[in-house]
Amino acid sequence: MVAALGIYPKKEKFLHHPSTALIRLKNKGKCKLVYRSSLALRCANAYGVGVREIAGNLASHLAMDSDQKWQVQVSELGWLEIEVMSELLAAWLQSWVDLVPVQGNYFRDLGLTEMEFGVQYAHARCCGLVRLGIGEGLISPVDSETRIPWWDYHLLYFQEPAEWDFLGNLIDATDAIACLVDASVERWQRYALDVSRGFERFWAECNIFGATKIRNRQLAIARLGLVIVCRRVLQELLEKKLNQPVIYYL
Repeated sequence: MVAALGIYPKKEKFLHHPSTALIRLKNKGKCKLVYRSSLALRCANAYGVGVREIAGNLASHLAMDSDQKWQVQVSELGWLEIEVMSELLAAWLQSWVDLVPVQGNYFRDLGLTEMEFGVQYAHARCCGLVRLGIGEGLISPVDSETRIPWWDYHLLYFQEPAEWDFLGNLIDATDAIACLVDASVERWQRYALDVSRGFERFWAECNIFGATKIRNRQLAIARLGLVIVCRRVLQELLEKKLNQPVIYYL
């Protein structure tokens, strides 16, 4: 999607990477992922061309390149609103599950700040839930052999606000990992805290085992998939962005 947005010459510094013009909309109460792009407005200022004309060109190009993985609308003011479809979102989630796992099984005692402890605790809790899921026979001991049933009939299994808020936290963090180069430590700490707090709410409100496992096994596995992705994202943030080894490995 970002590549498809880059059809205009990179005349200005802000066009160096089109993702700088993408913002995820916080759709409270709505179970969907929508980005808003200001790229048409920025291009219009840079090239002296009408916003609606550029927005229409970008929307047409995105539609041709989407293969039905996203839908595009143009607002009255020339904003592009891009809804990511379940197929693409499920493929993105599975790509995190398929990563080669880190080897090891140990706990290290480190002096941690309150913020660091909260993030490390969320990571360790994710590891514990994954272990429990393996023990319950819901997922494979090898992440890359686990095919998560993310969706059915073109809809993700996730329908609860806590699930989508948590998913949004994961998306924001991974978008930053992919696009930000020189972000401050404080900014990475904020992403890590948002993910860990999103996980805490998700775990408090969205049951995985017990009744959910019995009544809707597919949903239980999909929620475990989110836990696996969270574990991966937190490890990425801790080790590569905050230079802090995780204290507990699966």
